[in-house]
Amino acid sequence: MIGMRQSLAVRQSAITFHSNPSRYRHRLSGSIPYPFRFTYTTSESLQVVRSQGMGQQDGFYHDHYDPEDVNHALFQDVLESHIGEDGDIWIFGFGSLLHTPGFGYSDVVKGYIKGFKRVWWQGSTDHRGTVERPGRTVTLIRDANSVTYGVAYKLDGDLEQQKETLKYLEWREKQYDHREYVDVYAAVEDEEPVLREVLCYIATDNTEANPNYLGPASMEDLAVQIAGAVGPSGPNSEYLFKMEEALQHVRESDEELFVLADRVRDILRDE
Repeated sequence: MIGMRQSLAVRQSAITFHSNPSRYRHRLSGSIPYPFRFTYTTSESLQVVRSQGMGQQDGFYHDHYDPEDVNHALFQDVLESHIGEDGDIWIFGFGSLLHTPGFGYSDVVKGYIKGFKRVWWQGSTDHRGTVERPGRTVTLIRDANSVTYGVAYKLDGDLEQQKETLKYLEWREKQYDHREYVDVYAAVEDEEPVLREVLCYIATDNTEANPNYLGPASMEDLAVQIAGAVGPSGPNSEYLFKMEEALQHVRESDEELFVLADRVRDILRDE
């Protein structure tokens, strides 16, 4: 089953992440509808409240979604191998899914996965760039000393509706060649995950399966590329800035991303 529940006690309770919210408070701007609510306790620890039914919507986010442009063999493999008897499907988002899920969901958990690091090594020719001028999006690499914060969503609807959502995600993430099944943890001190076997899309360095892999680049090269790339889903810089705000809401300290966002703003301001 995708996203097996680990503990009913955890499910019924709010989850507290001990963090210093004031550290990034000055950076928050704009209004992006996040799939979780925040309240601050007197000790300024961050409390995330589970929400039911907050992600209901008709259709999907991308108006250029083409259900025929899907790797149907890969889609069928996911369906046949990983849907449980109860039909629950959970997806872990660490990139654009943080701020723009784009599909209906019935439950959401904010947390982190262990052993992975977020990097800007994937090229985008389908959403935030073109073949002639690729954008840059984030992917994950294995790193035993790292954790990556994100959001897990339980797909809404009956099994047929969830299959349609999964097909949309297969289209949306079609340039990400690997499907990983990760355990999601809710608090720093947790030894046991609150969700197991959650589906996560990763772009690898296998250039045969992933021809859009770009690999590492200097901060300046990343900033110049992101500032200049635009694709069917919009400017690459918008992707970066929404990521910046989303990470502040999940309270992950990704200093490299914050520095990159500031440099891209400088480039755009000077144009």
